[in-house]
Amino acid sequence: DLIVGHHAHVLQPIEQVNGTWVLFGLGNILSNLPTSDRWPAASQDAAVVTVEFTVDVDDGASVRVGRPVVYPTWVDKDAGWIVRDVDGQLARDDLSAGQRGRLEASLARTAAVVGEFVAADPTISP
Repeated sequence: DLIVGHHAHVLQPIEQVNGTWVLFGLGNILSNLPTSDRWPAASQDAAVVTVEFTVDVDDGASVRVGRPVVYPTWVDKDAGWIVRDVDGQLARDDLSAGQRGRLEASLARTAAVVGEFVAADPTISP
């Protein structure tokens, strides 16, 4: 089993509850919320999460759910609501200091919530 929550507008923790992976909230993949006291900068952060499922047909077709892997994203409203692959963007050497700072801040917010699940290989894969 896998439980994926939503609607929290900000990233929520990932943990196992009674052996079941629970992704409490993936944040706003695409957001037009204003950044304010009510809607913090974290409302522009989200995660694409991959999970590997393994089916063991020799064991009555039992299914095992692997550890979730998080790929951080950030909504760049200033550029026309582009969903940025945070790690991919940070790997570029042509970012302005302001853009790099916003991406680093997003990554820090994401890591504070789901850091142990952030991909070791930061390239988003289909």
